[in-house]
Amino acid sequence: MQISDSKFIALESIALCDLFKLEAGAVGLYIPNPDDEGRIRNNIAKISANAKAYAVKAGKKCVVNTIMCLEHEGESELPFASKMLKVTVTDKESLTLGGERYMKARESSQNESAK
Repeated sequence: MQISDSKFIALESIALCDLFKLEAGAVGLYIPNPDDEGRIRNNIAKISANAKAYAVKAGKKCVVNTIMCLEHEGESELPFASKMLKVTVTDKESLTLGGERYMKARESSQNESAK
């Protein structure tokens, strides 16, 4: 992991703009920066939106997953949980399982409305 130039990302395995220059199946890991109040929800949303935008510009798609990590820090016996984003580059034609379910449901509703 390397320090990111983005104000939303603390550490990254590869820059988002470089990730979408790679083939489908490439994966990037991103640890979001906390805001002034220590929350990361907004930065996770911004990283996800940026990943989708880079994918569209590259003529690809991506799948964004949130991963929970347990980290040990210092002498602490108990680990603390943190979140990380996993961005996977996919082909433009590929669908996730949720996308396939949506398309099947849409087709069946269109067929029923045509009757």
